Amino acid sequence: ISPGADLTAPMDVDAFGIVVRNLLENAQRYGDHDMPIKVEVSSCRIVVSNGGPAVSADKLAHLSDRFVRASTQAQGAGLGLSIVDSLVRQAGGRLELASPRSGLADGFSAAITLPQGKTP
Repeated sequence: ISPGADLTAPMDVDAFGIVVRNLLENAQRYGDHDMPIKVEVSSCRIVVSNGGPAVSADKLAHLSDRFVRASTQAQGAGLGLSIVDSLVRQAGGRLELASPRSGLADGFSAAITLPQGKTP
């Protein structure tokens, strides 16, 4: 956690819990099981990243669409990132997906940025 990180944002606590849970479950489900999941927290931004094969740009562009999954091998309906995107947008924030991870040749990262402010 970055020193002075402030996660106060105008987002329902239950919605925030769903967002974080979905990001962590996706990292666990689709990432390399032999590599750790990394969670970075700074002021109003959370980044969840994991190792594993890079996702193609074409696939990455649609991962937050409903019923789209990075891998057909893993179980799931393909709704996790769609739900994250919807909840974060409702709070005035944004979801950013990247693959490969910044500065690396592999992996995946999902970052949520929330506006600063008091919770409802």
